[in-house]
Amino acid sequence: ESLRHDSFTMAGRCASVLRCAGARMGRVSAGGPAVRQTLPPRCVARGVSTSTPGPNDATRVMDEKKGATATATAKGPEPWSDRIVKGIGYVTGFYSRSQVTLRSARTVYLSACEHAADPAFNKICGLPDTLQSWFLVQQLHIWMLLVRAKKEGTQGKIFYNQLVQFFWDDVEHKMLLMKVDDVTIKSESTRELNDMFWGLLFAYDEGLVKDDATLASAVWRNLFHSSKSTATAQDVAVVVEYIRREIHALDSVSTKDLFEDGKISFGPPPVRSSSPPEGWTEKVSEAK
Repeated sequence: ESLRHDSFTMAGRCASVLRCAGARMGRVSAGGPAVRQTLPPRCVARGVSTSTPGPNDATRVMDEKKGATATATAKGPEPWSDRIVKGIGYVTGFYSRSQVTLRSARTVYLSACEHAADPAFNKICGLPDTLQSWFLVQQLHIWMLLVRAKKEGTQGKIFYNQLVQFFWDDVEHKMLLMKVDDVTIKSESTRELNDMFWGLLFAYDEGLVKDDATLASAVWRNLFHSSKSTATAQDVAVVVEYIRREIHALDSVSTKDLFEDGKISFGPPPVRSSSPPEGWTEKVSEAK
């Protein structure tokens, strides 16, 4: 009897629960707007449909899923792996302003090397294929970049120093390729090239701030030292015009392109013209 009483009691409770659930379902189906209130918030936010399924609902749901997938792909959060790598980069200083400038200087230096290697420079200046000739042409392009860097405060100073360092590392590498192993010869050659480097900077700077005649004199004494008997006024004129043109072009390069992205480009190398510009014959004669 006790078991029978317990069974009747449980049956009564189940019947009561079922009646309450039926009444609730009746209210839900009767009152459409109430459905949204009874659904969990996350379901409503995800666009769960509360209407009676129709024949086109499956197609509509698939389209919604495709659209949501495309949106997530286009505007989805950055992958955790990339965020972790960037975080490590910021912590270690990889993305610091100075490190970014150093890497940009490397890119710019390589661009200058590639451009200075054009045979047109040796051809118009009458330079033989030697270490000194490479030094003179490469130093000219480094100087133009240094002129641009000097206009930019602390960041420009970092860029300036790094370009000079890359240049001297390159000089040392060239000597190794030429198998200059003797310590005395290497030391003397480096000292002479160092004096030449800073002397050229001063001479070109002076010509840049003064006039074309002064710049032509510096170009004549240094770039045309091997061809003074064969070089013409046209040759000197086009080299000076090339320098002025590239200096002006570098002035228009933004600090972001120069110090962050390393985006620079030089124009075409100087090519011998058929006749010198007006007045250049007299200027070159004065330079000689």
